[in-house]
Amino acid sequence: MLTTIILPYPIWICHECGVKYGKRIPDLATYHEDTCGICQQTKAVTEPRDYGHIPTTRSGDIEVDVNDVLLDSTTTQ
Repeated sequence: MLTTIILPYPIWICHECGVKYGKRIPDLATYHEDTCGICQQTKAVTEPRDYGHIPTTRSGDIEVDVNDVLLDSTTTQ
């Protein structure tokens, strides 16, 4: 059973999360080191638009697999 969590739309996204949740794989993107808005890990990230954006809920949030998120007290709903 897939357990999901609702997160705000990310500002930055890593390649792994972009491939899993985005709509396409970019031909070209500019990355820098920061925190991924989905997995919460510090790694090379870029804008979600480079992955064709991430599908959102009606409220503009995203729904992701809870196993992909590094949970801490700031990310729990």
